[in-house]
Amino acid sequence: MKKRQPRGRLAQACADESVSYAKTRKQFGEVIGRFEKAGFEIRGAKLIALSDELLKEHYAHIADRPFFPDIVEFMSSRPVLALVL
Repeated sequence: MKKRQPRGRLAQACADESVSYAKTRKQFGEVIGRFEKAGFEIRGAKLIALSDELLKEHYAHIADRPFFPDIVEFMSSRPVLALVL
């Protein structure tokens, strides 16, 4: 089976959001397993704290939305597991 190779920020965004949610529920293994089952190869992982500056850059396309502060609060409330796929 040929491995799919994700590209750029989209893959990182998917990993960040899925794994942040998983950390709140302590399900890292399940989320990582989903990526692997979908054909992605985990090439690296690092637990990081997301700064407001990074979140504003990453979510610039929704920064003017009324729910944006809630996203920043949630995503910066605990470390996330950043994956290199």
